Amino acid sequence: MPITDIAVTDIASFADGYAFGAAGAYVRIKGVARGTLDPAAPANAGIVDLDKAPRNASGLVDYATDFDILRPKDALRGGRVRAGHEQE
Repeated sequence: MPITDIAVTDIASFADGYAFGAAGAYVRIKGVARGTLDPAAPANAGIVDLDKAPRNASGLVDYATDFDILRPKDALRGGRVRAGHEQE
């Protein structure tokens, strides 16, 4: 099931702005992602006790998870690694 909302709660310099080689300084992005899960979906069968979780009006289970991402402050200086591709 999809993520239904992403809320960024903080963006701050990482490691006091220290430059890490060619990538330079990094920023830390923190937030919360919210979504829904279908307890009856085979893909969710491995989630322990999901079938016992409270359900919303649509019969789905709402969830929230924190995220914490580090990325180069200047995205053009990053390694530009993309899913399914070798590093350039």
